[in-house]
Amino acid sequence: MFPFLLDGDEVIIERADPEDLRIGDVVMYVRKELMIVHRIIKIYTTGEGRRHFVVRGDNLSHPDQPVWEEEIGGKATRVIRGNLEFSAPSLHPLIISAARFILNQGRRIKSILNLGITQKDIIEYLKRRGI
Repeated sequence: MFPFLLDGDEVIIERADPEDLRIGDVVMYVRKELMIVHRIIKIYTTGEGRRHFVVRGDNLSHPDQPVWEEEIGGKATRVIRGNLEFSAPSLHPLIISAARFILNQGRRIKSILNLGITQKDIIEYLKRRGI
């Protein structure tokens, strides 16, 4: 869930009514005996009124298999990072995608720098790519 969660973070999960869950919320569910914490990116309702959620880790390119409302164990409400505690924000997937794009550009630039390419070369490369 990087960049929202870092290794060692403690996530506080509280029960939530599935009707109150929104796109951007971070939820916990269990699959194959694994506790998974991912962000809701889509919500669907069947003709019978059952809801299922499409979730994805913030740093993953593909979503998980749909999660039914009864599989949701709760919603992340707070994160504890060392001595800091903060609310778990609900972020729209477009914001997450933009952050992931920016981080990936930084990784590409870092790998270019490690090859000994100059800053001028990087700027010209970015201009050619329209970045």
